[in-house]
Amino acid sequence: MQRRNIILITVDCLRADFLGCYGNREGLTPNLDRVAKKGVLFEDVVANGSDTSSSLPSLFMSRLPNMLHPDLPSIISALKEVDYITVAFNPNVLMLLDPWLKPHLKFDFYYTFLSIERKFIAPYVEMGLSMLGNMIINLFGENSPVTRLLVDMIGVAPFPIDRPCPTADYLNEKAISWLKNHKEELEEKNFFMWLHYMDAHEPLLPPDHLLLTNITKTRIAWLNRKRRYFYQLLTETDLKLLRELYKAEVRHVDHCIGAFLDEVSRLGHDEDIVVFITADHGELLGEHGKVGHTPDLYEEGLKIPLIILEPEVDGVRVKEPVSLLDVGPTILDYAGAEKPITFQGQSLMPLIHARGCYESRPIISVSRTRKHILRMAIRKGNYKLIIDMKTGERFLYDLARDPRESVNLAGMRSDVAERLERELHELLTMLRKTSEGTTVKEAVKIKAARVRERIRRGRHRETGGDVGEGGPTR
Repeated sequence: MQRRNIILITVDCLRADFLGCYGNREGLTPNLDRVAKKGVLFEDVVANGSDTSSSLPSLFMSRLPNMLHPDLPSIISALKEVDYITVAFNPNVLMLLDPWLKPHLKFDFYYTFLSIERKFIAPYVEMGLSMLGNMIINLFGENSPVTRLLVDMIGVAPFPIDRPCPTADYLNEKAISWLKNHKEELEEKNFFMWLHYMDAHEPLLPPDHLLLTNITKTRIAWLNRKRRYFYQLLTETDLKLLRELYKAEVRHVDHCIGAFLDEVSRLGHDEDIVVFITADHGELLGEHGKVGHTPDLYEEGLKIPLIILEPEVDGVRVKEPVSLLDVGPTILDYAGAEKPITFQGQSLMPLIHARGCYESRPIISVSRTRKHILRMAIRKGNYKLIIDMKTGERFLYDLARDPRESVNLAGMRSDVAERLERELHELLTMLRKTSEGTTVKEAVKIKAARVRERIRRGRHRETGGDVGEGGPTR
């Protein structure tokens, strides 16, 4: 297969069920729907982590969030083995601080477009305000008049509510400029480009013309603050307005993806490029009494889109359940690169081209902190089992009959719950070994030996240093 230029677009917090190609009837995503008709749409895609710091390392390393290691190979290291130029446009500051993901952001060029204030000061201000909100509720209770008075005071306080990250429009502009400025170099080498859009992530501040509801900027600012600092006090009216803001952001992201792909086409990349469009995780918008990307592992937080646009395939829909673990091996297949033995996912090529073998497996999702596993979920057939790793409590849902996960069947169908828990542990044991039966510790040694051999032959290129504001790390 001819090596392809590859573009990966990930949208933070993008739920599949807000896209027309996944059944939404509100007309929010005409561009993504058009791309899905031309390309490959995976109908049942699950994130392996409940938040960015869990899911994106799983995508780049093709490993479950509870089996990561900073010294393991990634998509980027494998692409460099076949001399791809790698470039990223990602303004998510948390990825720069994450110990699991940062070692794998060794792109040749990495752009954040964040000022020092946005990189290092703003996140701690937000964390402080969030702690203040929790402290007030813990001291006075959710329904206390004192709490509501303080909430109202914070609502009108001049705390910054500007978008902490550049918009998708801005990333598009910079990415297209990069393609134009590196035209000669790209005639000699293939490239891998990653864009990470933050527009659907809170704070939700969509362009005015995309709002479907007549809502003032003051109300938008207060809703975002209330969601961020006092989410327990959100009313049904608040949640309805937040959903409208989210829909407007989905419209905006859809427009930006369409505009970006049109510009890429004008640059003459129609026949030599493969585009992956997906998300890191979903978002709860009031379902289960929750807001945000919570660790509960409900479907609203895990079901994401995956669309692949490539020249040789037209209008394919894949029903087989897949996960983000499979994206990395598929990218490497298009690049003609060797899949690292530590990867746990499978290439989706057999499903895309209807030839070869894709092994159906249960899908595992994990929510974690940096030190602890909070919950684990396993999906197989119609059933999904969630286990609270601290309490041992089990939640079993029949997703075919109960897609909203409202009835816990763990007591009534204990046989199914026990079988799935057993299969979860068996699959985890199997995945702790690599595809060649090598442990992670052994795989790290193998990687180091291969690097030493490439240095000896004069073929190794170590790139990717500090991540700077809008500057290359080359």
